[in-house]
Amino acid sequence: MALQDASAVAPAFSPFHMEPAELDGLLDAHGAPAEIRTAMRCGCWAASSGQPDPGCDRCYPFGYVWDAPVTCRVYGPSRRGLRRYELAGTLDVGDAWFSLPTGMRPPHYSRIVLTASEITVDDTLTRGREDVIRFSRPVAVTRAHWSQRTSAPGVTPVTRTNVPLVLGTDLSVSGRRVTWIAETPPPGTRYVLQLRALAEYIVWEPQDRNEAGVALNYKFLCKRLDFLRHPAEGVEGMDTY
Repeated sequence: MALQDASAVAPAFSPFHMEPAELDGLLDAHGAPAEIRTAMRCGCWAASSGQPDPGCDRCYPFGYVWDAPVTCRVYGPSRRGLRRYELAGTLDVGDAWFSLPTGMRPPHYSRIVLTASEITVDDTLTRGREDVIRFSRPVAVTRAHWSQRTSAPGVTPVTRTNVPLVLGTDLSVSGRRVTWIAETPPPGTRYVLQLRALAEYIVWEPQDRNEAGVALNYKFLCKRLDFLRHPAEGVEGMDTY
């Protein structure tokens, strides 16, 4: 890292300057493994309205598709905490920044997947209508259950109990698709999968620096992505989008 005295640097450069090759070397040595999927507008965008076709079966309703993943090493997420006040209390919210290899400039809505970072999440689905896991990179399903009413009809208060679902006996999961083995619960029942998934972020905008005509896009502002249900990802043969 070239940390120099301001008097020894040409006027076009800031007191703190890092050559692109130095940044790439630091990422190679200390960065986290990741996949970058570049976002592109779907071909259904209409120039007259500036909106995607709501009937498009490739991108609806998002208007974007993604390239196949490119592996690299990144630094992040670096966070800046913010506090937002709501009527029911306060929420800790914040943005995340990533440093990417030089020359890599993913546009808005591109996706960064941290391939060595797992999170535990719950995915609520509906049997027969939503049997595809919404998190784009599930690793393993650890638990599953559905909720059954235990109080008699018309009796208040209504009481319910969670009924465990056994993987391999009640249902099976292959990739992101859920296949039912047992007849219970009936179609239309909501059920919950607890799973481990890879952490994912959406690229919001680059925090560009430009010195002497050299683009130094060291940071990208990103938003945490829990899930983004993309219809093409649930269609056989279209999981690269």
